[in-house]
Amino acid sequence: MVSTETYPHRFVSLRTLSDKRYHILNDGDRQVLEEADAYKVIEEFYPGAVFLHQGDSYLVTDNDHEQQVVHAVPTTQNYYTDAIIRSDVVVQNERGHRDYGDVGLSFGKVVVSEQTVGFIKKSFHIETEVGREYIDTPEISYETMALWITVPDAMLDRLTEGGYDIAGSLHAAEHLLIALMPIVVLCDQRDLGGISTILHRDTLKPSIFVYDGHIGGVGLTESAYGRFRDVVSLALDRVTECPCKDGCPSCVYSPKCGNNNKPLDKNGARVLLGLLLDRLDTTTGGGA
Repeated sequence: MVSTETYPHRFVSLRTLSDKRYHILNDGDRQVLEEADAYKVIEEFYPGAVFLHQGDSYLVTDNDHEQQVVHAVPTTQNYYTDAIIRSDVVVQNERGHRDYGDVGLSFGKVVVSEQTVGFIKKSFHIETEVGREYIDTPEISYETMALWITVPDAMLDRLTEGGYDIAGSLHAAEHLLIALMPIVVLCDQRDLGGISTILHRDTLKPSIFVYDGHIGGVGLTESAYGRFRDVVSLALDRVTECPCKDGCPSCVYSPKCGNNNKPLDKNGARVLLGLLLDRLDTTTGGGA
C-alpha cells in the first residue's frame, strides 16, 4: 500500500529544480558516472532502480535532493527496472474551447503532478517481470500547457454495448494520440505526456489529457489543438492497420507508461477514435 498523505518534505517543485544538475555518484569509487536533470532523476534514478552505465549495472541506493546527488553502487542483478508513476493533472486556466456536438476539446494551462510509487523488475534476457516493489518518493509538480478532450455518455454507451473496457479504451486512445501527435507538431514522443480518466475532477467527465512535458510548455499541444483532427485521424489509421490482436508496441503499448500498459483495450480505442473522428468531421467546432 502506498500512503496518500501529503508531507511538506515529500513534495518537490520541479520549477525549483529545473536549472539544477544531479551527479550520479558511484559510491564504490566515489566517481561521478553521469549528470542528469531533476526530471530524469525522478523517473529513472529513484531508490531501487537498476540502470546500465557503459555496460555495467548499478543499483540506486539513495537520492539527496538537497545536494543534488544520486548514490549508486555496482550490482550483479540480472534485471533492470521500469518506474510505476502516478500522475495527475489539474486545470488552472482554459484558454481555448471548441464543442464538436457533444465532444469538448480544450486547451489551457495545467499543473502536472507525478510521483514514482514503485518499480517493476524485468529480466535482461527474456523481458519478463520478475518482481515489483513499492517505494515512497517525493511528488514533483510543474506548470505546463495541455489539450484535453471530454468523451460524452453516448460514446461510453457504444463502448459498453460492444463489450469494450471503458478505462482500457480511454487509456489506449491516450497512448495513440501521444504516439502520433509528434508527426503533426514535429517533436519527439518523449516531449509529451498524458493521462486518461473515467471521471476528471475539473471536467466532471471522462477525459483524455495530453500535455507538454516541459515546464511552462513549448507550444506542442497548442499546435496540436489547432490540428487535432489530423492527430485523431493518424491515431485511428495506426490502430486500424496494426495486425496484432489485442495491442502491441507498434500501436497501443507505450514504453513510457507508468501503469505498465494496463488496462488497455486496443479494439475499444479503435471504436472510440472512430467516433471522435466522425464528430470532428460532421460538426463545426464552436468556440475559441
